[in-house]
Amino acid sequence: SDATDFTNAKDATVSFKAEDLVPQLTIVYEKNADIVKTISDSKYASFSAAYEVNVPDDVTVYKAKVSADNKSVVLTKVDTKTIPANEGVILYSEVAGDKTFTVANTSTAAFEGNELIASTAQPVVPADGTYYALSASKAEFGVLTAGMTLSAGKAYIKANATSEAKTLTIAFDTTGINNMTTPAATDGAYYTLQGVRVKTPAKGLYIHNGKKVIIK
Repeated sequence: SDATDFTNAKDATVSFKAEDLVPQLTIVYEKNADIVKTISDSKYASFSAAYEVNVPDDVTVYKAKVSADNKSVVLTKVDTKTIPANEGVILYSEVAGDKTFTVANTSTAAFEGNELIASTAQPVVPADGTYYALSASKAEFGVLTAGMTLSAGKAYIKANATSEAKTLTIAFDTTGINNMTTPAATDGAYYTLQGVRVKTPAKGLYIHNGKKVIIK
C-alpha cells in the first residue's frame, strides 16, 4: 500500500493541494409533509397546497366561480379525492375540526373552470380589481383590501368587474346538491348539501323544504 502509517508517530506533516480545500456543496431536499387543516364551525374552509394532497373521507371539495351579477360565489362539487398542486378550493365537512390531508403520489390535472386563486406563497392582494375570501366564521365571502397579505394555504377569488359588494353569498350549481330525493326536499327536515338528514342542525348551510337556508 502507498498509504503512510502515522499510528505511532509523535509529529507528522500532512500536505494538501489547494483544490482539496474547496468546500463541498451540500443540497438538502425538503420532503413534502401531510397538512392539517382546521374547518371551523361554519363547516367551510378555503384551501390550497404547493403539492398534490389526498382528501379525507369526511371532506367534500368544491371549485368556484363568481356569479355574473357579482352577488355570489357559485360552488361546484368536484368528484375527486385528490387536490392538484397550487389549486384553490373550498372544503366542506359536516363535522368541524382538524382534517389531515396526506401527500399524494399521483399527479392531478387542474380543475376546469375554477376561478379560485391559491395563496400558497402568501401573496399580496392586487389593486387592479376586487377580490374576496371566505369568512373564517360565516358561510360567505368578504371583500379584501388591496395590498393585504394573505396567509399561505388558503384561496381567494376575483369579481368579474368592479364590485361594491362587501360580501358575496355562497350558491351552488346543479352538482352542488347530491342524493336529494323529492320527499326529503319537502318533509320539513334539515339536510346537508350531501343529502344527509340532520336531527339538530348547527351553524351552517342546509336544505330545508327544497330551499337553501343558512343557520347562524
